[in-house]
Amino acid sequence: MNCFENGRQLMSEGLDKEAIQAFDLCIDMNIESAQAFFYRGVCHYRLGNYHQAKDDLGAAALLGCKDALLWSEYEQKLN
Repeated sequence: MNCFENGRQLMSEGLDKEAIQAFDLCIDMNIESAQAFFYRGVCHYRLGNYHQAKDDLGAAALLGCKDALLWSEYEQKLN
C-alpha cells in the first residue's frame, strides 16, 4: 500500500492525525501532489486546524484539484 492509499484508509477509519502523517510523506515525495494536499487539508479541517486546512486546500486548488477548487469557491462565499 502506498502512502496515499494508506492515508485514505486511515481517514476512513477516523484516524486523521495518522492520515496527516501519511499525506506528509506523499507530499515529501511529490510536492505537486494535489490530492495529498487536498486530503491532508480535509484531515486538518476535521481536527479543527482551520488555518492549516485552508493552506492545504489552497495549495491543492493551485495544483488543479477540482474538489479543492470547489471548496475554495465555497469558502470565499462564506467570508
